[in-house]
Amino acid sequence: VDDYVHRVPRLALRFEPYIEMPEASLPLFRLPFAHVYFVDCDDIVAYKSEVHPAVQAWMRSQASSPVPWVIVHRVVAAKPKTSFFRETVYGRIKSDFGSKYPERCVPVQEAAPDPWQAVATEPECQ
Repeated sequence: VDDYVHRVPRLALRFEPYIEMPEASLPLFRLPFAHVYFVDCDDIVAYKSEVHPAVQAWMRSQASSPVPWVIVHRVVAAKPKTSFFRETVYGRIKSDFGSKYPERCVPVQEAAPDPWQAVATEPECQ
């Protein structure tokens, strides 16, 4: 394992649907820690035509929010080492949306048959 990779075997999170409202109207304990956008796409053509416009619209809705955003991309299959980074969906996400905050674009490699299922079945998740 590389020095810059840290594994977290279990992390209790609570996901709630995004509701457009001023954060100032929420009590302090209800303020979101981050707004998270999950991307489950490994086809570069589908990314360009469907996912990119959707993420772009979501980013516009986050422009005035003081809450940080994070884009999480599920990496299903490893690409050959010969392909260029920008030719992968994660590479495109990072170059399209992570130029100012590259640490906010995060790849998650598939460790289980369906890693989203593991997130959804946690008792803390809603």
